[in-house]
Amino acid sequence: HVIPLKSERGIIWVKTHFLSYVKSGDGTFGSMQVVPAPEADRGVSYGNMRKKSAGRGNDIVTEIGTISVLLSQFMSGEDESVVINSILNSILELFNAGNAYLFEFSADKSYRECKYEVVREGYRSIMKSDKIIHRADLPYGFEKILSGQPFIINALSTLSSDAGKEYALFKAYGLQSLMSIPLFNTKGVWGYMGVCTADNINWNNEDYSWLVTLSNIIGLCIEFNRAKEESKKTFHDKIKSESRFSYIFKNIPIGEGIYDINGALREANNAFLKIFGLKNVKDLGKYSLLHDGNLTEEIKSKLFNDNDISDFSVEYRFGMNAPIYVSERHGTANINFRRVKLYDEGVLSGYLLIAIEETDHLMAMNKVKDFEDFFSLISDYAKIGYAKMDLLNYEGYA
Repeated sequence: HVIPLKSERGIIWVKTHFLSYVKSGDGTFGSMQVVPAPEADRGVSYGNMRKKSAGRGNDIVTEIGTISVLLSQFMSGEDESVVINSILNSILELFNAGNAYLFEFSADKSYRECKYEVVREGYRSIMKSDKIIHRADLPYGFEKILSGQPFIINALSTLSSDAGKEYALFKAYGLQSLMSIPLFNTKGVWGYMGVCTADNINWNNEDYSWLVTLSNIIGLCIEFNRAKEESKKTFHDKIKSESRFSYIFKNIPIGEGIYDINGALREANNAFLKIFGLKNVKDLGKYSLLHDGNLTEEIKSKLFNDNDISDFSVEYRFGMNAPIYVSERHGTANINFRRVKLYDEGVLSGYLLIAIEETDHLMAMNKVKDFEDFFSLISDYAKIGYAKMDLLNYEGYA
């Protein structure tokens, strides 16, 4: 901010630069630099110069203070659209502009979309008229912003001859000057924000510096807020996915148990507990697959070999592991197992053991076999015709 001051040498102009607020004292920390007097203020009385300068300074202080509060609300989780539109309104007032806007580019940079806009009464809304504009429609402006440069027009008549499409559009809107600043993230330019007006404005370095500063701050806040929202969504999706997996794991009618690398059971679904006659995992105590009396050394080698998946079958006797744990079941069961290695970021973290009991299936098959043997026996002595045939391949005997 450039202001006039009285000195021993008369009126001098100094450029002030605010750096930070000193919390422990009364004041701020910054710098001052003597600069030449603005041409428009040469010969003007000190009192009038002070009034003119103070008016501009107070405007800046007021609007920047408002923006600071809004940004604080934004970072605290306030709705993005509400806060950004409020900030744009302060920028509109700060620059006495007709429109203040924020555009975002598509992922492939083929078009831009007006995401937020504040319009002064009497001006035409960009968002309502041209919310989405394709690159081919404004090639000069696109190239300017996407190359990381500001797009500044002091007067429409000074626009480059290469910007014929831009000239036609701005003239249709009744605009004479604008200042647009690119917004950056780690991937490059993702959008831009700025102001435009129907008046010819000679935008100076102070105007440009303020808008760049505000654009950078707002852009960072938007990126931070969206990253936070994405992280929150990812977390919620992860929880939802884990809940769904947990439900399926718990209720699937196939026995599934998760063991650590030492062979201790850590989690099991209902079917797994039922197969082994357990109420919960805690009933196993210090049990480990390494010490299971039903598993031969050959089977244990399959359990802990280098293969990611191993299959084996066991005639499981439920009293073999007492007194380590006592099963509610008695006798034996034929159980088929599949062991799958589990990894966490490439490091072995445990094993998934899938168990399918074949006892019921074998009992049913045995009953069929017993019936076939019995019927075959009596048919040899009785006057009964008997045939067995596979209807798919028409093979069998009589």
